[in-house]
Amino acid sequence: MQSDLKYLNALLLAANGEAQELRKKITEPSEAKSLWERHPKRGEIDPDREMEKLIKDGVWTIDQSDPNYPPLLKETHDAPLLIYGKGKIPKFDESYWGIAIVGTRKPTEYGKAVARNFAEELSRGGAVIISGIATGIDREAHAGALTGHGKTIAVIGSGLDRASFF
Repeated sequence: MQSDLKYLNALLLAANGEAQELRKKITEPSEAKSLWERHPKRGEIDPDREMEKLIKDGVWTIDQSDPNYPPLLKETHDAPLLIYGKGKIPKFDESYWGIAIVGTRKPTEYGKAVARNFAEELSRGGAVIISGIATGIDREAHAGALTGHGKTIAVIGSGLDRASFF
């Protein structure tokens, strides 16, 4: 399994954020190795070294065959081939329910307070708060979840290795 992930990770790095075409070519993670062996950038990217970097940085990876992959995300038409994360891998079972709170990076004070209070109360009720990791409403949503002693998931639209992902 880990060897499939390293080739899939290498293909995603080579795609440089353009995963749409890759999604059309791969239906199973096990296909990644043979596709990588024919890839023109295989001499530029070392799959083993890239996976070692992730492991060293405490980053976990899961693909759609992993039982921890969010089942509702898998049903979307362009579900990510891999999910990268840090921290505890969330368990998306029947008891899980989450709500996304997103908004502007430049909210009013009222907007900040509403996002924070909304997230806090929802997390006290058992919701997992899901948001981006930008300043503004995203930040307030995560802060509210933590104030409510709840769980929070920060979604980043790029790789964890990019210094300016937000």
